[in-house]
Amino acid sequence: MSAKPPAIVYDPESPRILMADVASGTLRPVAHPDWLVLSSGPAPWRDSLLVEQYRRPPFEAPEYCPHAHHVCIRLGASSILEWWIAGERPRRQRVSPDDVHLTSAGVPMWYRLQEPSEILMLALAPSFIQHAAHEFAGADPVELRNQRAIRDAPILHLGLALQAELEAGCPAGRLYGEGLATALAVHLLQHYAICPPQLRSYRGGLPQARLRRVLEYMQSHLDQELSLAALAAVAQMSPYYFSRLFKQSTGLSPHRYILQQRIAWATQLLVEPQLSVAAIAHRVGFASQAHFTTIFRRWMGSTPWQYRQQR
Repeated sequence: MSAKPPAIVYDPESPRILMADVASGTLRPVAHPDWLVLSSGPAPWRDSLLVEQYRRPPFEAPEYCPHAHHVCIRLGASSILEWWIAGERPRRQRVSPDDVHLTSAGVPMWYRLQEPSEILMLALAPSFIQHAAHEFAGADPVELRNQRAIRDAPILHLGLALQAELEAGCPAGRLYGEGLATALAVHLLQHYAICPPQLRSYRGGLPQARLRRVLEYMQSHLDQELSLAALAAVAQMSPYYFSRLFKQSTGLSPHRYILQQRIAWATQLLVEPQLSVAAIAHRVGFASQAHFTTIFRRWMGSTPWQYRQQR
């Protein structure tokens, strides 16, 4: 017997992954809050990408249209999935852990699971995908192919990285999430767009003057939450190509370069005994002392306290 979801009151102040009920036309969250394990609602990158993890009972979804492009990664045990997507015949198939499902925004669909399930869902707004497509030489409006029970290692890797970031409380900040969201959008465009846009080829990295401006901007804002859009604006180019060219120039992604600079700054501050480790973590732009300690140990091979004792 399939479970009917309890009534949901949608709170627009709490970002959720949404769907439109075909019968009523009303928007409501994809899953009831009681089924929610993780949510990107408080994440600093939620305006680029929404992520939610659910543990659901046996469930039948009414006919609905996704409000965004939905990428669903199965986490739990295998089970039988029944579904129908507009323009296709009804299907019934056993789905397994790590299977990926892709549903385009605005496409009517229905599905039913007769066993409990656990999934990770990523939702990208059509406008975000379209904005990324414009970076491929002004591509036409994008339409993605619907997919069920496919294997896609890059999507799985990106999804699990986002899940781990949410579980940790989003310590890596806005730039990290935006980078993953952009990578997901580009992957979907390259592999699942009905008419894949042609990626421009850029070589040689950022021009020296632009690179210098970006590095100076980064250095003067290390203690702040930096966004990919802001850095790209300093370089006067789109976020995707900025990321590619920045890595060609420095060997590091913008996120990892900033981490490197924050750690370098922290090593200078750690020789000043009057500053606590917590104060140093805050001064160099880390969300918490715990995150600072984890990243410092990863880069330097010792904790900040151990590093200080060795000076």
